[in-house]
Amino acid sequence: MRVKDTTPKTYRYMTYINGAFFISNATIDKSQRAALLHFHNGCEIIFITQGKYKMYAPDKMYEGSGPCLGIFQSGMYHGCIFTDCEESPAKRYVINYTQDLLDRIPPVMLDTQALFENDAVVVPLDEHSFELFSVLFGELYDIYVKQIASKNSKIILPQMCGYMAVILNAINDIYQKSDAISFNARKSNDGYIYTIVRDLLKAVENNENVSAELMAEKMFVSRAKLLADFRRVTGKNFKQMTDELRLERIKKKLCLGLSNKEIAEECGFSSESYFIQFFKKHMDISPGEYRSENYIPNQKT
Repeated sequence: MRVKDTTPKTYRYMTYINGAFFISNATIDKSQRAALLHFHNGCEIIFITQGKYKMYAPDKMYEGSGPCLGIFQSGMYHGCIFTDCEESPAKRYVINYTQDLLDRIPPVMLDTQALFENDAVVVPLDEHSFELFSVLFGELYDIYVKQIASKNSKIILPQMCGYMAVILNAINDIYQKSDAISFNARKSNDGYIYTIVRDLLKAVENNENVSAELMAEKMFVSRAKLLADFRRVTGKNFKQMTDELRLERIKKKLCLGLSNKEIAEECGFSSESYFIQFFKKHMDISPGEYRSENYIPNQKT
């Protein structure tokens, strides 16, 4: 189904264990009316175990109830809302992971080419598949919570890699046998914009300078076409997106209690004063004020 995109779009910066992994589990008992389309600096897997829902990917929407999996690649806009939760609460797991986690898994352990050819996939689950993923996600979540409580991130990643290899292979197998909905931006005339978004993500993470001119040259299009297509697809202009990515990364670091000097160095600012100026311009408060209001003690990246 083609869906006209009239919803707000935003970027969510995720903090991962050793920069690679995060999992959450939640029960939703209040219906949601609108989907906030967003994307991450990593990939996302949504495992719905119960409830009525609508999942969104560019120009597509999947509506259903009961067990379902949604897989969204880094930089790909998506959204998920739950309905009729007052009568029957919805339940879901969410996994966020980066390419760094995949790089830790030996290639021989992964058979996911068909799955990763797509930027967004939604797969309905039968009873047998639901039971399998319930066990895998449940055990993965329990291990994650215990290791986080013990602050033992050196142990958690090898365990996560093993479970993720099994989960991704199982999703790939089911995807090829089911009536899944998929979206592949690489087959779209606008697909190169998602490549640019991913390049922006990497540039911000690595404190690299990037410009519309360089991106246009890389994609063999004019600067004017790139800027027009970028705004039409993402809802933001190129500079807005770049500043938003940097800002979300900064806000997470402030919540972790890092100093202005540390953040300026880690986020590629030429000086501490320029960092403070940049933050005030976009947030209308100083980094110190934001840190004091949002600091989360005992949290680690």
